[in-house]
Amino acid sequence: MRDAIDELNAYEKAMGIVLSIYAVAVNFSVAVTGICFGAGIMIMLTQYFKEKALPSVDKRLLYAVLIYIAVWLGLCFFSLDINASLHAWGSMAYRFLPMFFGVMYIRKLNQIKYIMLCYCLGIFVENIAAYYQIVTLSTNFGTRVIGCTENPNDFANLLMLFIPAMFFMGKQIWQDSRVNKLLMLCCLCSVISLGLTQTRGAWLALAVMIIVAAFIAKEYRKLFIKIAAVGLASIVLLFAVSPVFQTRVNSIFDPNMSSNLERSRIYTSSINMIKDYPVAGVGLDNFEPVFNDKYVHPEALLGPKYNRRTAHPHNNMLMMLTEGGIIGFAAYAGLYTFLLYLLWKKYKKNNMMDNFALMGIFVCLGLHLEGLTEMNIGHIQPMRELWFLLGIAFANLGERD
Repeated sequence: MRDAIDELNAYEKAMGIVLSIYAVAVNFSVAVTGICFGAGIMIMLTQYFKEKALPSVDKRLLYAVLIYIAVWLGLCFFSLDINASLHAWGSMAYRFLPMFFGVMYIRKLNQIKYIMLCYCLGIFVENIAAYYQIVTLSTNFGTRVIGCTENPNDFANLLMLFIPAMFFMGKQIWQDSRVNKLLMLCCLCSVISLGLTQTRGAWLALAVMIIVAAFIAKEYRKLFIKIAAVGLASIVLLFAVSPVFQTRVNSIFDPNMSSNLERSRIYTSSINMIKDYPVAGVGLDNFEPVFNDKYVHPEALLGPKYNRRTAHPHNNMLMMLTEGGIIGFAAYAGLYTFLLYLLWKKYKKNNMMDNFALMGIFVCLGLHLEGLTEMNIGHIQPMRELWFLLGIAFANLGERD
């Protein structure tokens, strides 16, 4: 029995190393993260062939993911381009693996500490890149920073994961105050970077997250009230001294502002697509060709008049409805609602003191709040990071078969 436990520990240790490498590389290298996927699968196969069993996993979580994957596989056969949809389905399905790597193999707090420190390192690099860009104005987006991504909106998507992850891990007890200080510093740097992206939807999403957190995270309620007060004071100050910031804030409420008008056109055109394909949608990875061929608004800035194309509807719900119809949207809404339910149950089970469950709740919330104005559900990088972080959130510390 002792030998079996020691061997199982070896698998846990190996997976911890794989996830640590993944945590550093996920923001920068598709090749390295791909190798980590392969290494994680090899660890699981090796254990299965040697032990004839794998570590336990919450069957509710497993079935929820399998149902979601199965529904979208079925929808592929009703797609306007079946081959494109099946290819996109394969890319989507494997991204869940980091969550199960974490759920099955993370059993010690120290594993999470080292993994999150590695993740923190990658986030610092993203923030340093952003600060360099604001000083040198070295991007194609003027005073808007992009970190190590391609545009400010993509960077904002990631920051909506970085901020809650670093905050709640920074509040975790690690028996080393230096770790807490480093993680909280990383959180603060990410908040500053979010301001520098000038992504209005992400600003509003962060504000809503703070309000929600003040209601449900009772342990930190006073802290969130202080954060809200400091944030409001900072906004007032920036509004008073920065014409650029003032313009961006004013534009939030201006329906005739170019990007707001463009989104309105895209939303209207997307709704027209949904009306034509209400049940099963046009199929995974088919929004762009179908939209630009038949539905794009004639005056759209991202349209044939300006020799440009609309890649997505700038809204997660519209993306699910256009590509998956009512069936796909139900699978999407059902999966994330159930994930939040499981995380909430985990939080309550641990006497409302579970920072890992809170992290899971708020990385989900942050991504989808920001996804109301900027589609991120189909992007590779934020989804790889979301499932990795949820693997940490659902980890069963101290439990083995």
